[in-house]
Amino acid sequence: MPVHFKAISNKVCIRLIVLFCLFSLQSFAQDVTIISLFTETHYKLRDPDSLQSVDAINSALGSAESASRVLKEDAANEKRTVVNTQADFAKSVTQKNDYVAAVAAYTKNGHDPYEAQLSSYNADLNNYSQAVSRHNAAVAASDALPATQRNATTVASLNSEKTDLDNWKARLNTQKSDLDNSKANLDSQREVLLKQKSDCEAAYIVAADQLKISKLRFKDILDQLVLCEYYADKCNKLLANKFKYTGTPITIWFTSTSYHDIITDVNAQIDSFKTTAATVWGN
Repeated sequence: MPVHFKAISNKVCIRLIVLFCLFSLQSFAQDVTIISLFTETHYKLRDPDSLQSVDAINSALGSAESASRVLKEDAANEKRTVVNTQADFAKSVTQKNDYVAAVAAYTKNGHDPYEAQLSSYNADLNNYSQAVSRHNAAVAASDALPATQRNATTVASLNSEKTDLDNWKARLNTQKSDLDNSKANLDSQREVLLKQKSDCEAAYIVAADQLKISKLRFKDILDQLVLCEYYADKCNKLLANKFKYTGTPITIWFTSTSYHDIITDVNAQIDSFKTTAATVWGN
């Protein structure tokens, strides 16, 4: 997707530079080509100053109108693309919210209780280890005495303590087994969360990149529409000033409400991108 965006953006940037130069010169020093972004149809508008007859200029005006009407369809198609992309963008935001909620539930109901149980187990295991050390030291001291000097009560107490330690160890083993199972379950849940995060981020990136592309395409459509209008104005001035033409205009398209409504709508589309929640993902 980023490669596709880069290719389109470079194409648009080059065209914008050309348009800037044309408008800066306020004249057409050469032929101009209008390109439909959707159909890739090329409309070649010949340099008005090279046109040597009224018919030639009227034909050029017809070409400019045809090109701008195709651009109108481009704008309508791009608008549909934006509507679909905005829906995809909204889905990615919903996916992100679902992911955040899932992480919160995972933390509250899984990770935090596991960490508390693990901490309790480690503390209990440490106490058990110390108790075993004390018991072993006491057994060693008792066993070091001659059999005749051993205290029967002490021996019985140590044997009872050994039973208690064995039971304690069995409980610890059960706790460790439960913790291992919980850890395995948490690891599985974490993998699901990571996949969920990856999917919603990917959906967001695709939608966000497409919106960036659409913004550039709308700007390109607008620039080409204005270029067609300027071209038509130049042709009409040549008809009036050079050829003293007083007949019926071949086109009134560029002064019509319909044409200016297109310009207004495309500008509105471009402005709408300013409010897109492009920072919804934060960092």
